[in-house]
Amino acid sequence: MFIGYFPARPYQDPQPGVFGATGTPIKDLTLSNSVYDAKLGASLYNRYLDEKIYAQQMRFGRLKLNEHHSTPFCMGRVINVETSILRTADR
Repeated sequence: MFIGYFPARPYQDPQPGVFGATGTPIKDLTLSNSVYDAKLGASLYNRYLDEKIYAQQMRFGRLKLNEHHSTPFCMGRVINVETSILRTADR
């Protein structure tokens, strides 16, 4: 039996009320870049990568990665980057 780890990795910022799929009503491509906080985004991105690395260490059978371009519901933009980071961390 395989147990997988599949997080959505939403952008979550309490200041403008953006909490992934909750909070301010959001449509996929209508959220302005002006609400994006680069420091918060970097912190979230690192947190999500750390969670995946921890899942690898805990020997989850599968790590699933998704990419949704320009949506607040998933911070994964280019899966090749995340995959290479996770591959390097696996060694």
